[in-house]
Amino acid sequence: MEELRFRSSSNAEDNQDFSGAGLYESHHAFYTYGNPTDTVSHSIRAVWASVWKPEAYQARKQAGIVQETVRMGILVYPIYRKEESTGVVFYYSPDDIAIVANADNENVQNPTIAGLAPEMHRISESGYARTPSSRYALSKKKILSQKDRQQLMSLLEGVVPKFQALYADQQVAGVDVEFKVLELPDPTGKERDVVMLKQIRPLAPRSN
Repeated sequence: MEELRFRSSSNAEDNQDFSGAGLYESHHAFYTYGNPTDTVSHSIRAVWASVWKPEAYQARKQAGIVQETVRMGILVYPIYRKEESTGVVFYYSPDDIAIVANADNENVQNPTIAGLAPEMHRISESGYARTPSSRYALSKKKILSQKDRQQLMSLLEGVVPKFQALYADQQVAGVDVEFKVLELPDPTGKERDVVMLKQIRPLAPRSN
């Protein structure tokens, strides 16, 4: 029985001007009949309806977002097993990239651990820098390994230019890319890390 995740993917969340962390809902569903709250149609309606929750409306109002411009899409993916890490990339150019990552499936924008600071990776003209997660402040343990980061960068090099070309009329300044690192078996039966991009969205232009 396949379990799916229906995640909010609106134009009013997870960007540098307005994160919207925790405002919208995500739901799961199964390819089966049974409990009406576990059906695909119920999950889709619940995610769509979360746009107009009072707290979401008020948060957008305070941020100066025009309510009539808000649109809700839904990201659908299978429930993953053996998640090594999850994160978000803020990409403006090959020399202007910020990566934030948390271990396992811990949410970056709205973590379940109060005060948890994610691991930070910064790529700029002056070089590369990493700041450990507060979860590993003493051990300095890496959440995103160098090999995983290289795999992520390779995917971004292929995807970002195509996304910008697809929306050339909008002159996309930068993008917000969500990713996961999964532990999957290779042809020999051994486990290997695989970076998977979940979604990509345009970022608002930087304010000077």
